[in-house]
Amino acid sequence: MRPAYAAGVRGALAVVAPLIVLPLLGLQGGLWMSIAALHGVLSDRGGAYRTRAITLASVASASALVSIVATLGQGWGGLALVAPIAFVVAAGSGLTRAWGPSGATAGMPVLITFLVALAVPFTGSPTGEAVERAAFILAGGGWAMLLTLSLWPLSPYRPVRQVVALCYRELAEYIAEIRRQIAAGRSLGAYGLAGHAAAVRRAVERAREVLAGTRRGRPNETKRGARLLELYEIADRCFVHAVAIADAVETVAPSDRGAAAEEALTALLAQVAATMRALADAVETEQAAKPIPVAWNGDALRSTLQAHATGLGGVHFAHMGVLVDRMAKLADTAAAIAAGLETEWQVTRGVVEPGGERGDGAPAVLVTLRAALAPGSLVRRYSFQLGLVTMIAVVITALFKLPYGHWMTITAVIVLQPYTGATTNRAIQRILGAVLGGALAAGLSAVFHDPMAIVALVAIFVALCVALLPLSYAAFSAFITPAFVLLVEVEEGSGGLAWLRVVNTLLGGALALAAARLIWPQPEWSRFPFHLATVLRASREYLEVVTHALTPAGEATGPQLMREARRKIGLAAINAEESFQRLLGEYRGPAADLEPAMALLGYIRRFGNSVAALALARHSEEPGQDLEMGVVAGMVGGVLEELADALVEGRAPADLPERPELSDAGVAPLLRARQERLVEQVEGLHHAVARWGGVGVRAGEG
Repeated sequence: MRPAYAAGVRGALAVVAPLIVLPLLGLQGGLWMSIAALHGVLSDRGGAYRTRAITLASVASASALVSIVATLGQGWGGLALVAPIAFVVAAGSGLTRAWGPSGATAGMPVLITFLVALAVPFTGSPTGEAVERAAFILAGGGWAMLLTLSLWPLSPYRPVRQVVALCYRELAEYIAEIRRQIAAGRSLGAYGLAGHAAAVRRAVERAREVLAGTRRGRPNETKRGARLLELYEIADRCFVHAVAIADAVETVAPSDRGAAAEEALTALLAQVAATMRALADAVETEQAAKPIPVAWNGDALRSTLQAHATGLGGVHFAHMGVLVDRMAKLADTAAAIAAGLETEWQVTRGVVEPGGERGDGAPAVLVTLRAALAPGSLVRRYSFQLGLVTMIAVVITALFKLPYGHWMTITAVIVLQPYTGATTNRAIQRILGAVLGGALAAGLSAVFHDPMAIVALVAIFVALCVALLPLSYAAFSAFITPAFVLLVEVEEGSGGLAWLRVVNTLLGGALALAAARLIWPQPEWSRFPFHLATVLRASREYLEVVTHALTPAGEATGPQLMREARRKIGLAAINAEESFQRLLGEYRGPAADLEPAMALLGYIRRFGNSVAALALARHSEEPGQDLEMGVVAGMVGGVLEELADALVEGRAPADLPERPELSDAGVAPLLRARQERLVEQVEGLHHAVARWGGVGVRAGEG
């Protein structure tokens, strides 16, 4: 990912213009207007104009409202009134996380505006000052909207192009990793491949969100939007085929492959990966794309591998050839669509949304809020922590009369994250950036004294921090620190604030870290088993859908049902992987206790891949009346449910049932091999859960 240079320059213009124009008009609200404009620019996540306009207007309106509350509270009630108000505003800002990344992005600017309004003393009557501040904040928000949506709008489809292109780019890396691991003679169950698979799934989910948001913001879909949606769907389907190929490779014993077979396969995978990268470039460019030839298919793979493979290996390699043929057709279609992306005309309403959902099918606000406030909700716990930390910081600042103490409070609320490990990482980045930025601000303030020179420096730093935010929060902190230190110094005519900023940042970071560990702590060891159980239950549901599709009665089952089941297991697996990463950041126990957890994640990944491969097996052979499919699925599904219950209840699982005896009569060899692989993998899962036992409790104590 590259720095967002255009967004950086636009952010600098949003902040600096009020500082230049308002003094010329004899007005003194430049600081408030600049803060609101910066918050508006940072809240603009791209996508449809309507969605962006609603987000920016909501941030500006809520910021103006809380500034009124803070100013009146400061003037009328003092600390006894301000402290509980701070708790309520902060907790409400934390609850916005229930609406996903967009909600989290919108909630924090509102809280920061409240804290700044609470800290800046007023010179006249509280009512008049409150109204004046709110007016300038609304003006700043309006200026940000005018700039981002009208004067300097980003291409409405640029974010869509980028996320769809990322799907193909991550898919290319996944396929390339399969090739590398085969060439190196490693097992495809290695963690590196799983990491690439998770990256593809995240990219697909991000594209799904952006596509849906863009569609909701347009009364009529355009041809470009419809084609980008098709490209997204093709990337998702190609991913399923790539997963099935990886599972087929892992199924075949190395002795059944042969050097010539592996060489042919790795050469083919290199071609596939190159095509996916070319598709990514074609989707992302905003010029007419060059034609992308798809010169590969499964013919060479079948002829070479069948000549050298032995035993069941030949069956699997033939199936790989079918999978490659299907990927080639999908890639050829994607190439044709990408070549016509610049052709634009209106099409009719009713384009299918990603995942088959309606564009207006978002959950109701009250439904989402009830879920956020439910017992055990992570959002509720985080909101309480955020509210309490904000109130404590406000009280400390007032009692000890800390100069510019709101910098401490702002640092604390920004650093505090829902997870302890994430809070630690954010604290390190924020503190490191503040120290470097403070040193830079101290040096510059000693050299530059002319207000216009300082405004120019502020513009440079704002441009840098906005441009680098997608890449590094530490870099953002390093440049936002001198920007605001110099901004406050020129606004108030004071100096020497850089090291006050550093000290307050250190205090705020320490407060956030203490809160993460002392206020309603919930170590990741207590959450990780629930994530694992969720993946196991999603795996059982996915297997049930695929099993039904393989029966004569389920032949008419549309791909949508399987796609949704596969998406569900993919998201659950990502959550489990992320939970494990957070666990590693918190873990202090014996390293050996982590082995069962890693084994579980490995078996879960392989099981999901095998079910996906089973779903695609019907394209290679006619399974016929396989009456034993239900027997296998029933046994495997029952074990998965028992393992999920055991993980949640913290106990050892019940003994495995006897392995069903499978006959070969009337059953396609490929389908039989897939069934046996599922049974083997569920046995591995059972062994890992049995070894888990009470490890989680003991490790948590460690």
